[in-house]
Amino acid sequence: MPFNFTLTATGSPQIDFSIPNLPDGLSVDVDKIVGTSTTAGTYNVFVTATNDAGSDIKPLQLVINPAPPIITAVNITGSDGVPLVPYTLQVTGASPISFSAVGLPIGNHHQPHHRRHLRHPDLARQHHRDHYPPPTPAATARS
Repeated sequence: MPFNFTLTATGSPQIDFSIPNLPDGLSVDVDKIVGTSTTAGTYNVFVTATNDAGSDIKPLQLVINPAPPIITAVNITGSDGVPLVPYTLQVTGASPISFSAVGLPIGNHHQPHHRRHLRHPDLARQHHRDHYPPPTPAATARS
């Protein structure tokens, strides 16, 4: 995720900032820390503010949280009774990432280990049998 943090200091004339050892993907741009960090973690760095009158150094702790999962998906279309080619979801984010699928039509199922959704007529029948068992006949009263 993009990072943007404004550094502040008082003094005159113009203040220049420097921060050695920023996490990968981050840099100082005039008075801001900007960029996209590539690794989550807690980073303890030192900010140096410098002008013609001198310099000052202060500690700064940056906490970079793990990236949330982002699914890159497209619409999948098919025809009833025709097998649908397995579709693999493309997901980015910090590991581990878990998957689930809800609201799939009859015959579709989710393979969490393969990150796929499948559709096939035989699966449709099996899914229907597994999840919608036939009704039990009602008991008939006899006198």
